[in-house]
Amino acid sequence: MKFGEQLRSSIIREYQWYYIDYDVLKKELKNATGPFLNDSDNGERRRDWTEEDETRFVKKLEVELDKVHTKQQVKAMEIARRIAVSEKEVRSVVARLLERGPQEAGPSEEEFMLLEEALSD
Repeated sequence: MKFGEQLRSSIIREYQWYYIDYDVLKKELKNATGPFLNDSDNGERRRDWTEEDETRFVKKLEVELDKVHTKQQVKAMEIARRIAVSEKEVRSVVARLLERGPQEAGPSEEEFMLLEEALSD
């Protein structure tokens, strides 16, 4: 299976707009604008790769990489926020457990189960 086909088959739909568009980049690599080269293997006429071609390709590559980087930053902030909320909830339940009196009920089993569920997704 070719790389592009394998990538398309494994895309997570929710994140598809944040993937690098390999088809666009691959097409750009084939868009050389320099002088024609002699290609004796198959008789096709190909063009030489120029500095302008390189600059154009790098700009498109940077746009694609920025998409991935931006999504990664957003996800990292989301994860950090979830960790902070979870830490606060765990500390609250543990504090209630430690501060209860000998005859007082502590946090319920359900509270611990809810915490475990929230932490394991």
